[in-house]
Amino acid sequence: MNQKDLVMIVFTLIVLGFLFLVYYIQNRTPHILNYPNDRTEIIVFGDSLAAGVGSTDGEGFVDNLEFILNRNITTLGVSGNTTRAGLARIDEVLEREAQIVLIVLGGNDFIQRVPKEDVRRNMDKIISKIQNDGAMVMILGTPGYGDLYKELATTHNATYVSNILKGLIGRDAYMSDAIHPNDIGYSKIADRIAPKIKKFIE
Repeated sequence: MNQKDLVMIVFTLIVLGFLFLVYYIQNRTPHILNYPNDRTEIIVFGDSLAAGVGSTDGEGFVDNLEFILNRNITTLGVSGNTTRAGLARIDEVLEREAQIVLIVLGGNDFIQRVPKEDVRRNMDKIISKIQNDGAMVMILGTPGYGDLYKELATTHNATYVSNILKGLIGRDAYMSDAIHPNDIGYSKIADRIAPKIKKFIE
């Protein structure tokens, strides 16, 4: 083997190693607190989006997620809930011993102009209580607090789905009113969430 061939082999190995490293970084699952665990229940905890306000019966994003994932999902959504109201009823979640809790709160805080630090404090407590109880947390982003929620997910070793209403608000084809999706809009939300959660339940 001459020197030119040896250089080509070394160069090829370096390139292949670099490509493998890039693939690994892009596809690895980051450390998520309480993943895996031996529980089975999935809970969606939050406000009117969790409750499916604006959809016809059985067509909210939770219903769509159930179909996509072929799993029963418990909905604990109360229309009008802020992060403060969610914190006040967190025991509804803790008593169920969930595998994964999807949190969708913050839209009403944004509408009511709740200070960002108040939202941070409430969400900190909600996430911590759920994680201390043994469940994995997935934060669903809504308009207004994207950077904050991404930061909270990193701080708490939770997982995060960015703005689930992106591209829907302001488009009559997807919205039943100014803030609530219709059946098609909720289907779009489920399509965004499903791939994020599949890898944690399969």
